[in-house]
Amino acid sequence: VAAAAVAGVRRVLHVSSVAAADHLRAQRGVDEEAQLPPLSEYAGEYDVFKRCSEEEIGRACEAAGLPHVHLRLSAIFSNEPQCIQVRALALQAHAGAYLPVLLDANSSRNVCTALRLLLERLEAEAASVRRLYYYTRPRGPAVPYGEHLVAYRAAHATSPAVWLPYLAVAMLVALWHAAVRHTPLGRLAGARSVDYLLQVSSRDHTFDNGRIHRDFPSLAASEESLVRAFRRIEAR
Repeated sequence: VAAAAVAGVRRVLHVSSVAAADHLRAQRGVDEEAQLPPLSEYAGEYDVFKRCSEEEIGRACEAAGLPHVHLRLSAIFSNEPQCIQVRALALQAHAGAYLPVLLDANSSRNVCTALRLLLERLEAEAASVRRLYYYTRPRGPAVPYGEHLVAYRAAHATSPAVWLPYLAVAMLVALWHAAVRHTPLGRLAGARSVDYLLQVSSRDHTFDNGRIHRDFPSLAASEESLVRAFRRIEAR
């Protein structure tokens, strides 16, 4: 950051993650004013990394006198069909469980629009931009993860599409977690990564996006729904 300031950079937009608020605990309606948990209580390495990244970038920007913004994002369904979030739904397209946990998700097009609006405002009047924003879903209420699978199936006209018992999936997640924690399987980085993702998807993660929609009212007008995003991705 210091080198960037010397090179002429005048503002910093840090693309962060809701993981900075600790992804391994339930989060419901969390907003920008919420106090973060003590770093010593974080259990996920990725979460620690994202939290420390925000703090280090913030300190460096302050020292260099650079206006800066942290934008915390949730799961993103990108234009690339090989996106991990899209692939996760594709694997469940014909047979998957309706997960009742509330999990915010957004499309890459919506996120790009938010980034453009933030950059334009930073360029025009940096003093009016807040230091932190959540942007985790299109405008509207939080929905269960199962609704994302419903949207994916609708966009792809998936047939057949079977709903598996949620309890069976929950039991498999619990067994995998126990195996990673108490057997040599936990020595494998890939196994730990899968366990982390499964644990994240087993907890509510919803955030209050009111601040970014109030400060950038044009954002909602250009947002696409996830069904529309999946149809656009499928057509590529």
